[in-house]
Parts: sequence; structure tokens; C-alpha cells
Amino acid sequence: GDSGGPLQVKLLHNTRITPFLVGVTSFGTACGLSVPGVYTRVAPYVPWIRTVLNDRAENATEWKFQPQACALRYAQYREYEPRVLLHKNELEESVDLSEAHLFNEVSRQQVSIHWNATIMKKECFGVIIDESTIATLAQCAVQNGLKDPIKFSKQFTPACIWERADLPESEYEVAGRGLLELNTIHVDDKDLEATASEFILRQYQTFLI
Repeated sequence: GDSGGPLQVKLLHNTRITPFLVGVTSFGTACGLSVPGVYTRVAPYVPWIRTVLNDRAENATEWKFQPQACALRYAQYREYEPRVLLHKNELEESVDLSEAHLFNEVSRQQVSIHWNATIMKKECFGVIIDESTIATLAQCAVQNGLKDPIKFSKQFTPACIWERADLPESEYEVAGRGLLELNTIHVDDKDLEATASEFILRQYQTFLI
């Protein structure tokens, strides 16, 4: 059988796709039957895996097992997401990055909300609905004392609230503040994993100061 085989989920970043191992086949019957297979979840064994690797001088740091570190490792060799790939053969591949799901820009409907006590990791955001309404979380509307109350794009356009239970489309555009290093479209031969680690360290040091 395929005992030990992978159960994977593929996640998108940098217009690339990285498979993440979430389980390994424990036992089951042939594929395509109504009897479910049984998988062993990998995450609980990560501390043990790191211990074994460190015992073999592999330097298995906690950072190396973080999702963003693993995604950026060998990122330039990952597969492109299918919608941007135009042609591929053994020697080269061509892509159309205008079709990418990821965009390094802010939604024109998004506003940032600045409170006096706001720190970098607790900044609030909302969506402009009309000239006097912003939709946001309750916790972002109960603070006291505003400094430069809201900031938004000069080219902003208001959004509408969808009030029906059914959703209109099968695909959605998600506007949010993800990790910058995972949203960069152009991937070169630079060590992206180390770059991301240094970026997070600098941000942490700035926050401490």
C-alpha cells in the first residue's frame, strides 16, 4: 500500500505553490472506495522531529519550521500557480504575472484607524461604505483618543455591504495585510528565508525600542 505517503495541502505565496505536509498515511483500503483512509497528523511530532535532526547536527531551529520560512525556502524552484503559467518545458517557462492572485497594493476601500495608544501590531482597519460610515470590528471602535483618525487612498471608492445569505461568486478578492515577503511577486536567487528572518528580527527590535 501507500503507508507513510503524504496528505498535503498546497498554499499560495509569491505566485508560487508550496505543498505542506499535514499527515502521513497510516492505513486504509484502496483509493476510490467509500471506506475512509486513516492518517497520522504530523504537527504534534514536530518537536520530536527537530530533536532528532538536531542530534544529527542538522541545526533544526524553530524558525525553519515556521510556515513562512518553509514557503520561502527554495521559493524560486516552486511551481507557479496555474493561472500565471503560459508555457513550460524542460529548459524554460514563461508566465503572465498580471494574472497573479497576489497584488502588492492596498484596497481602495480600506482605511487605517489610528488611536493614540495604537502600537504596530494592534493597528485597526476598516472599509469605507459611504461619506459617514466605516465598517470595522467593535474593538476598533471603542478606543478613546484619535490621532490622524483615519488614512485612506486618494483614489478611494466606497464599497457596498452584501446583505444576502448566498454568496455571489465562487472566487473572492481578499484584501489584507499579509507578510510582505510572501506577497512579493518577483522571486530571484537571493536567500529569501534568511531575508525574511532578518526582516522579522528588525521589526521585533524596532518594537522593543
